[in-house]
Amino acid sequence: MKRYSLILATLLMSCCAFAQNMIIVGDMNGDGKLTVADVSMLTDDILTNHRVSLLSDGNFYTLYVQEYIDLGLPSGTLWATCNVGASSPEDCGNYYAWGETAPQDNLTYDWTSYSFCKGSSSTLTKYCQDSSRGYEGYTDELEELEAEDDIATVLWGTDWQIPSDNQISELLYSKFTTKTWTFRNGMSGYLITSNVKGYTDKSIFLPAAGMATDGEILEKSFNGHYWSRSLHPSRNYNAKELLFSAQEIDRSDAHRRRGFTIRPVRTGAKKAINYVEHEYVDLGLTSGTLWATCNVGADSPEKVGDYFAWGETEPKTDAGYSWKNYRLAKGSSSTLIKYCKDSSYGNNGLTDDLSELESADDAATANWGEDWQIPSESQLEELANKTTITWTTQNGVYGRLFTSRIAGYTDKSIFLPAGGYYEGSSLNEESSYGYYWSRSCSGKKANNSCYIGFGLDYILLSSNERYQGFNVRPVRVDKRK
Repeated sequence: MKRYSLILATLLMSCCAFAQNMIIVGDMNGDGKLTVADVSMLTDDILTNHRVSLLSDGNFYTLYVQEYIDLGLPSGTLWATCNVGASSPEDCGNYYAWGETAPQDNLTYDWTSYSFCKGSSSTLTKYCQDSSRGYEGYTDELEELEAEDDIATVLWGTDWQIPSDNQISELLYSKFTTKTWTFRNGMSGYLITSNVKGYTDKSIFLPAAGMATDGEILEKSFNGHYWSRSLHPSRNYNAKELLFSAQEIDRSDAHRRRGFTIRPVRTGAKKAINYVEHEYVDLGLTSGTLWATCNVGADSPEKVGDYFAWGETEPKTDAGYSWKNYRLAKGSSSTLIKYCKDSSYGNNGLTDDLSELESADDAATANWGEDWQIPSESQLEELANKTTITWTTQNGVYGRLFTSRIAGYTDKSIFLPAGGYYEGSSLNEESSYGYYWSRSCSGKKANNSCYIGFGLDYILLSSNERYQGFNVRPVRVDKRK
């Protein structure tokens, strides 16, 4: 048998621009055989997240070290520069049904060929909470792909995953990235460029790979379909995806049987959230509460900013504000999974002792940093009781001016624009009414939370179903008072 001398051709030779590094490895231990043990003699940092394949002549192993881009995202998510199976950022790579770890022969991708069912969308055998969709009533508690079913983990190593729906949402959030339909080396797709200070020279390219289904590849060069690792919470035969065309890029969901592309992620260190200093006004309130001058997502007092379902930290960008899309429920008002004191509203009777949002679920904290919160019900009451409230316009925008009645602070005020609210994908009552969440659960109905609302003729403190999209005006506390 021919023996191969030690060959660590530190060819850290780029197989593709910003995509992978290639190392060619020969008989490292001199036993005349090429085994993975030869590769294991490489240094730990080189081996991290590797994928090894044997070249066709049987003489060498080729080890690919996957590369990633740090876009400065708050979660610390690092996005791979290539799709699974691709040799460059513009290469579409392989197509996978959701949860499968090999491409299907002949591009079949129908329910009869899907690994996690018995031939139809109502015979699911894994990742199913709906007994009407499970094979012989099968259900489980799995909401995300396990590692054994995650192609990114299987091929690239344990530090890699298919992105979650939340990670895709973060990638698409306009505060963090700019999305541009473009062409790169003849391939159409989206260039996603960081907006985060210090990272604005960083970007990833997602090719419009289309999808594989029913024996053919459709929509290539026109649409992109990228799986998340997240199951749809109510339509268990679907999973969440990143979907785009030249006209828009958004989150959606699709039949699990279809063959979509995969862009893996890994997690780095979380980034500081306070990218800018947010201004506030001291109204002289006894509690020491300092009110921000702008809504979350706005850069001036008159801008409405973003809309949030209660307890969610990102605005909706897909099918809209509804119970079926609400993160803290399983698809309906009686399936709450957090912040529930009444078992008749909890999923499978769930109850807990939480009466206010935790910081992880507070849109003000998540977007502005730990010094900021959504106001509590009592802070809203204090604002209403200690200020003179006037319906007015400010720079042409209708809303309410709250002016302090506290001696020494009567020249201080905040303006809350009348931004209306989101129901489904429709914005309602903009310029006529304003709705602002508190961080407090309702004491009367478990699926409601407290808010302050106003129009031309009234202002009230009330509660509302949590799934609707309201504005958020953050507060912080002056601890000297």
